[in-house]
Amino acid sequence: MPVDTPQEASLSEGFATLHPVADALAALLNGLQPVPPEPVPLAEALGLRVADAVASPPLPATAVALAPGYAVSAADLVGADAYSPAFVPMPPAIAIDQPLPSGTDAVLAADAVQSIGGQAEIVASLAPGTRVRQPGEDWPGDTALIPAEHRIGPADLLACQRAGLTHLPIRRPRVVVEQPEASPATALWLTSLAVTWGCRTSGPADLILRLTRGPNDGTAAASHHGLALAPGESAGVGRHNGTPVVLVPARFDGAVAAVVALVLPVLAQLLAMPLRQERHPVAAKIASAPGVCEVVLLQRTRGRWQPLMTGDVTLAALMRSDAVALIPPDSEGLAEGSVLAGLSLSQPFAPMRGDRMPADAGG
Repeated sequence: MPVDTPQEASLSEGFATLHPVADALAALLNGLQPVPPEPVPLAEALGLRVADAVASPPLPATAVALAPGYAVSAADLVGADAYSPAFVPMPPAIAIDQPLPSGTDAVLAADAVQSIGGQAEIVASLAPGTRVRQPGEDWPGDTALIPAEHRIGPADLLACQRAGLTHLPIRRPRVVVEQPEASPATALWLTSLAVTWGCRTSGPADLILRLTRGPNDGTAAASHHGLALAPGESAGVGRHNGTPVVLVPARFDGAVAAVVALVLPVLAQLLAMPLRQERHPVAAKIASAPGVCEVVLLQRTRGRWQPLMTGDVTLAALMRSDAVALIPPDSEGLAEGSVLAGLSLSQPFAPMRGDRMPADAGG
């Protein structure tokens, strides 16, 4: 049931009642299934997240040369040196990364071989495996090459290309922004976020973000319009021909709240991927109004969250923030030192290989 909050006139923005955020989110998620994975070419996969683990056999599959030279059998050259050269049939030349021919196990430097009448005079000996990458040394093949939910980075593309893969299984929900004229700046921000998250922004929508300016704007698809969310009271949710719709406040402050409270949980469901939360104690007390879900902008400082703003968002604070969190409506805030889970708007899902949590500011 909607929560009647007539005393919160500054929050209601003309709404007679404000719905709990939890109820609105439950309506959005009800029956929502992940989008099916699609094969995405490697050239388009950078920054996207694989839906399923990707396997590879051991790499290289056979011994390959690590340097150009001549492929030889080390046993044929035992004891060879400048004073006692070995004379053998001319060995085959080999290029870097080329498989070794059968019967060879090492690569001899070109300057150690001299052709004499169809024979090779070799003035050096070497151990088996010299200048050779053995099968499975680059990748043993005993675990997934790319784990499920992993965000593809440059090293992953290198590994996939070496493994002979051409496509990766990736979920790419289509997130479409409607009524962008209500705020071109907010529309651009939402579209940019969707691209950053690996979503498509055109075609048949899996999620509609409809910009709204108030209680009489965009209500046709709304089952819950007017939320106990600060900022973002004009946010709402609904369905359009079965597609989930988030009514996003046109002004950026409310849009931030709607993204954190509604959009990201829906995308987590569509992607079948959990949100990536970073937990730190707060460096200062956070006061919150009971009965309202409030947004907190956070800055990472020496292993703690420094609260920048609560229940409000300015451009300056948003651009300084490292993460965003929600204070639930049954809380009056957090004491200093309490642990809070923050969410990065730019990387709310799984990190790519080699990612590290950013270093704390100031040490």
